[in-house]
Amino acid sequence: MKNKIIFLDFDGVLFDSAKESYLLARYVFDSISPFNPIDNIDYAKYMENRYLVSNSWQYYYLMLLLRDISVKDSTELKEKYLQLISNRDINADNEFDKKFQGMRKTLINEHYEFWKSLEMPFPFFHELKKLNITKNIIIVSTKNKEAIIKKCKEYDFHLIDDNIIGKEILKGYKSKHEFIEKFMKENSINKAIFVEDNEDNLNSCRNISNLKLCLAKWGYVSPNAKGQSEEDIIKLIQEEIICTTTK
Repeated sequence: MKNKIIFLDFDGVLFDSAKESYLLARYVFDSISPFNPIDNIDYAKYMENRYLVSNSWQYYYLMLLLRDISVKDSTELKEKYLQLISNRDINADNEFDKKFQGMRKTLINEHYEFWKSLEMPFPFFHELKKLNITKNIIIVSTKNKEAIIKKCKEYDFHLIDDNIIGKEILKGYKSKHEFIEKFMKENSINKAIFVEDNEDNLNSCRNISNLKLCLAKWGYVSPNAKGQSEEDIIKLIQEEIICTTTK
């Protein structure tokens, strides 16, 4: 399967990490311990709008609006959210992200079993493992690399470390689009699939040749999104990445 690649997002595609991100965002914004119970009403509002976030610094603006009692509904929240991230308070969101990542690292290093309990793999993860194509998988995520490696190894999913493109590497690119396009050109990739739950990230890649785009509808997608099921994407991988090489 040389020169055939599957680019995968992590949160919302391989793992359901919503509880972790909620507890971390709440900790930073509200100064509530991540060990405190989840407020189900607050969490439901968070999940309703979680699809807006593609990078951890953006949780700052989501929490800001969730705590703004003047925001009437999700439509208004989305409008204000897009305005805010277009006119960033970089000092504020960087400080938020620093504390967010710091507490994640603390949980991993000092409360590992608790942190482990906050993220669970989607069925897609288990089906992907069965295909035994780890050498063809590149994870492209705004999550930090250490967390991705630890989580994958917990479930005996041993990827090539250099194929895990986390926050640290993506900081050097304007977008996932820029990374994927450069990677495909430099490595002469003639066929690839990009599985992502963020429509904006997918739409930005529509001009990349030989790249098929898949919106993971089981992830954190908008209510109106028309994505593909786990079964549909596994079938596509089998047809495009595995079967075509045996002909």
